[in-house]
Amino acid sequence: QELLGHEASPLELVWSPADDWLVSSDAEGDIRLWRLDGTQPHRQPPAVHASWAQAFSPDGRLLAWGEESGAVHLAPVDDLDGGLLLEGQLDYVRSLAFSPDGAVLASGSADGTVFLWSVQGEQLRVLGPHNARINSLEFTPDGRGLLAAADNQRLILWDVERGELTWSQPIHCGWWITGALSPDGTHAAAFG
Repeated sequence: QELLGHEASPLELVWSPADDWLVSSDAEGDIRLWRLDGTQPHRQPPAVHASWAQAFSPDGRLLAWGEESGAVHLAPVDDLDGGLLLEGQLDYVRSLAFSPDGAVLASGSADGTVFLWSVQGEQLRVLGPHNARINSLEFTPDGRGLLAAADNQRLILWDVERGELTWSQPIHCGWWITGALSPDGTHAAAFG
């Protein structure tokens, strides 16, 4: 089914965990929430200048979206005008990831930092700087590690609880890389 409504270049498309919602964004800052049947609910996320990253919490109840300003919005899917504005990063947010238990949101920025937030809005920790844009983030299945892929062609694994670097691996590929973990968290892959 074709989803019509965006007028600018698309940036991101993300499914909710239960596959009942889809969120899309474009280069003009239009963010749209779609039902599976292609219709849109009456309320939509507020427009931002540009949003390169969105994420649903594991239970599908929360939606996070980043701004070009470095701010992150975190709101219940059923009240997108409400919620929290998380500020601290200095450049656009490129990646968002929730921990498997849904208690922590990680935001990766073009300023080279990864911020960890509680879903109540408290800044828990800053990881980095990485000296390069953060392109993708993914928590390990146990939630204790966080994989970051950065524009300096590195995959980086952080210990979330201690805020310590576990390992950093150079990746010899294109300038833009993204990383992914296997479902059991024992293997990491990069593409660029």
